[in-house]
Amino acid sequence: MAYAKRWCNYDQCCEFAPRSWNQIYCVECRCKRKVENERKRADEVASFEQPREYVTLKIPRARDGYKVLIINDTQIPFQDVKTLNAVEKFWGDFRPNLELYNGDIMDFYSISNFDKNPSRRFRFQDEVDVTYKWLFSRCAANPGARRILVEGNHEDRIRRWLWKYGQDMSGLRALELENLL
Repeated sequence: MAYAKRWCNYDQCCEFAPRSWNQIYCVECRCKRKVENERKRADEVASFEQPREYVTLKIPRARDGYKVLIINDTQIPFQDVKTLNAVEKFWGDFRPNLELYNGDIMDFYSISNFDKNPSRRFRFQDEVDVTYKWLFSRCAANPGARRILVEGNHEDRIRRWLWKYGQDMSGLRALELENLL
């Protein structure tokens, strides 16, 4: 199965044809090795997780006709279904070249610090599954698009929760956002 070309997630160094649906680093520039080495250095430098760094994403100058769609604050699974359906219809007609998921895509309700409505009880895994299914459906609907996920304050809830309640698990790569979704 051939997968649509995408930009390297490490530093946007090049566009490549992934070998699997979840390959996010190019092989040519050895970006995965660079990421692994950075993680090792970070572990050696500090015995605790550093606060998230804010970086500027490199989006190359777009040619005429290059279409960008920015979506944010869906807060799945509490999305406004009617509004999101209308946005998805526009999305399908628009067929953007770049889809920018600009934070708060998933609500992370079950691990938030706010008081929780008992009628909304569900597991964290349920939130992840619903969000993953929606993101996968967006990839299937527009397979040729480049995608960028920018973490918002809701996505940051997992890091804060781990710092507060699961210090021993806070370094697990499996719990990083790009591995969950």
